[in-house]
Amino acid sequence: MEYLYKLVNLLNQYDGNDRKVENEIRDLICFISDDPNYMDNELYRNIIFEASQKLRVFGYIKGTNKISQEEFYYDDLNDIKHLAVQKYYQSKVFRNNLLDKRQKDVVDCFMSLKKKRIIVSAPTSFGKTFLLREIIYLNKDMYHNILLIFPTIALLNENTESMNKLIQTLGLEYIIINNVYSKIDTNKKYIFILTPERALKLLADNEDLNIDFFFFDEVYKIDEDFDCNEDDGEDIGLKENGNRAKAFRIVLYLLAKSVKDYYLAGPYLNLANVKYGMERFVKENGVTKIQVDFEPTTHIEVDAWKKNIIEHHPVTGEKQNALYDHSQLKTKEKVQGIIKYLKNNNLGQAIFYCSTPSKAIEYTKDILDISLSCDKEIMQQYNNFIEHLKKKYNVKINGKQDSSMYWSLIGALENGIGIHHGKFPKYIQNEVLRLFNNKVISYLFCTSTIIEGVNTSAKNVVIINNSVGNKMMTAFTLKNIKGRAGRYYHHNLGRVFYMDQKQRQIEESDNGQMNFKTYDMNSISNIDIDNSFVEDLIGNNEKEKIERDKKLNRCLLPDNVFVKNRLYARDVQEKYIRYLMREDVFCKFKGLINNSNNINFFLNQHMIVEILNSFEITGIIGMNKAKVYSAVVAKYSQFGTKGILAYHLKRLQNNSENLEDSVDSAYIKTFEQIRNIVEFEIPKLLCLFEALFKQTGKLLGYNMDDFDLSSVVRFFELGIQSELGLFLVEYGFPKDTIKMLESKYSNILHMTIKEAMKFFDKEVSLTNVLDSFKLELFDRASQSLINIDK
Repeated sequence: MEYLYKLVNLLNQYDGNDRKVENEIRDLICFISDDPNYMDNELYRNIIFEASQKLRVFGYIKGTNKISQEEFYYDDLNDIKHLAVQKYYQSKVFRNNLLDKRQKDVVDCFMSLKKKRIIVSAPTSFGKTFLLREIIYLNKDMYHNILLIFPTIALLNENTESMNKLIQTLGLEYIIINNVYSKIDTNKKYIFILTPERALKLLADNEDLNIDFFFFDEVYKIDEDFDCNEDDGEDIGLKENGNRAKAFRIVLYLLAKSVKDYYLAGPYLNLANVKYGMERFVKENGVTKIQVDFEPTTHIEVDAWKKNIIEHHPVTGEKQNALYDHSQLKTKEKVQGIIKYLKNNNLGQAIFYCSTPSKAIEYTKDILDISLSCDKEIMQQYNNFIEHLKKKYNVKINGKQDSSMYWSLIGALENGIGIHHGKFPKYIQNEVLRLFNNKVISYLFCTSTIIEGVNTSAKNVVIINNSVGNKMMTAFTLKNIKGRAGRYYHHNLGRVFYMDQKQRQIEESDNGQMNFKTYDMNSISNIDIDNSFVEDLIGNNEKEKIERDKKLNRCLLPDNVFVKNRLYARDVQEKYIRYLMREDVFCKFKGLINNSNNINFFLNQHMIVEILNSFEITGIIGMNKAKVYSAVVAKYSQFGTKGILAYHLKRLQNNSENLEDSVDSAYIKTFEQIRNIVEFEIPKLLCLFEALFKQTGKLLGYNMDDFDLSSVVRFFELGIQSELGLFLVEYGFPKDTIKMLESKYSNILHMTIKEAMKFFDKEVSLTNVLDSFKLELFDRASQSLINIDK
C-alpha cells in the first residue's frame, strides 16, 4: 500500500499551486494506472478518481481506465461535490467529455477577451484541436466563415473527418472544404481546412471572401531558423530557401491583418522567450499569450547507449540492466538489443526515430537479422496490402528479377515492421499508420513525420539519431519526439530510449527562440517585403520596401495578378511578363489561348517543355532543374510510376554493388520526384505561368477572358477530375487508380460524390477492376462518407 499512502499524502499537501507536488501526483497516477494489478484494486481506483478530480485532469478516469464515482460509496455531500466538479468542466460540444482545468482556462480566456486572439504553447497531448471544436461551437452564430490551417495533408484529412462529425452531430450549418477546386457560395457558411499553400490560393482566388476566425497549427513553422524538421519533404514542397516557412509566414501575416479572431498553437514553445519580431507581432496585434507546461503523461527515461543501461523511473527510481553483450556498440547492435528488450519484457509497441528515410530502411534491415516471430493470423490482416504493393510497384531488373523482392518496405511488413516517411505516396503512409495504430504491426521506423501530424498510441519511443536530415537536432525537436511516448487517454506512462549520450546534452540545451521575421529588425527576403505593408516593417526593411515600390510597374503587374503567386517576388514576375511580351516568345504559347482546358493539346504540343525553358531563360529555375523537371514529366506522362522507377533502378544499379541498397534508393527517388516535381513544383509553376501569360495577353490586346489552365494544373497535381476523385484522393486513395476509374467510367465526371458512390454500389461491381486491397480501401472510404452523413 506504499504508493496508495504516498498519493494520499501528496493530495493532502496539494493546494493547486505547487508545481513540484503536482508533478509527483501525476507521476504516481500514471505509474499506478499503468499496472493492471493496481487498477483491479478498489482502493487504488478510488484514490485515482479522487486525484483526477482534485487535479482537474480527467483523462485519468475517462481514458483507457474508465473510473466513475458510481463505483464507490460516498455520502450525499461528496456525491454532490464530485458531480459539481464534473458539471463545471463539462464540454459544451460533447456532453460526455470533460475539459481539463488548463483546457477550460484556455477556452474561458478566449471567450472573455475583447480581442479574441490567442497563441497557445502546450505539450503534444494537450488537445489543441479538441479546444478548437469548443471555440467553434461557442461562436457558431458569430463565425460565418472559418479557416483552419494545418501543415500536412494527413492532418487535413484527420481534421476534415473530425469537423464533419462535429457539424453532423450538432446539426451545424457549415460546409467543409479541404481543397481549392470546390466552388464557394457566399450565402453559405464554410469551414475551410487547408495547408498554408492552399490557403494562399483560396485568398487570392476569392478576394471578397470574409474570414471571421482562423486557427493556425504548428505556428513555429513560420520561422525556418527555428524549425529544422522538414528533413524528407513531408507532404508538399521542396525546401530550398525555406519556401514552406515563407508560405506559413505570409499567410499568417495576411490573415492576422484582416481577421478579427484567431487561435495560434504550437508545442513546447517558450512564449516568454521569443525574438524581437515575434514579440512585436504579438504586441501590435493584441495577441494574448497562454503558456501551458504541464504534461498529463509521464516517462520512464532509459539511457541505452552503453552495456549497462539505466532506467530513470519517475516513481521507483533508477535501475540498471545489462542490455547488451559488450560495451563497444554499433548502432545496429543497439537497435537489436532494444528490440529484444521490448519483446522479452512485453513492453508493447515502439516508434524508432531515424534522421532520414535511408536510415529508417537501414535500421529496419538490421532487425530483420534477428528472430522476430510474426503471428500468421495477424499477417492475414494486411496480406492484401503487401500483395498490392508487390504488384503495383514492381518492375523487372535486367528483364529477370522482380524489384519488389528487394524492396525493404515489403520485407519489413512481412516481418511485422512498419516504415514511415514523407517520400511514400500518401495512401501508403496512411495504411502503415493504420496498421500500427490498430496494433497489427509492433515497430515503426520513421523520420520527422513522427512529429508532424502522426497521431500514434505507442508506449515506447527510441531516439536513434541526433539529427533531422543533415541538421543537428534541437531541444525543441527532441521534446516533440519524446512527447510521442505514451499518449494521454491511451498510455499514461511511456518509455523513451536515448541511444546516444549527446541526446541528453541536446535536451538540456537552449530551446531556441521563435521569430516572426516580417516584424524583425534584421533583413528579410524580397518575397517577405513584397507581401508586407510598409507600416509593419522597420529599419532597412522599411527603406527597402519603399525603394522596391518606387521601381514597381503596377500597370505591367497589377496587385490582383501578383497575389495569385505570392511566393515569387514582384520583380521576378515583372521580368517574366516582359520576356513573354516579346513577339517570338508569345507566339510559342499563342495556341493555348483557345485550348487552355485541352489537356491533350497541352501534352501533345509539349507545352510544359516550352514553359520550363522560358522559366530557365528568365532565371526562375536553373538549367539543371529545368532538364530534370522536363525529363520526369515526360517519363511520368508516358509510363507512370513504373517508368520513373525503371529509370532509377537502371541508373543506380550501374553505380552500386549492393542490389538491395540500389532498389531502395530507386523507390525513394521515384516517390520523391513524383511528389515534389509532378504533384507540387509543376502545378506551382503552371499557376505562375497561367497568371502572367493571361496578364501578358491582355496587355497585348488578346481576349483572355476564357483562358484557364486549372484543368491542366489539376491534371498534374491530382490527376483527377471528378468530385468523387477529389474525395478519394484526400481520403488517401491511390491517384492512378482514381484516374483509371474516371477513364473507364467517364459518367462519374458529372456526378456528385454520393451519386458516384451509389453508381458503384448499385450499378457497377469493382471486384474485377480493383485488387483486394483497393477494394478494402474503397469500402473504408465509402463507410467514412456514410458515417459523415449520419
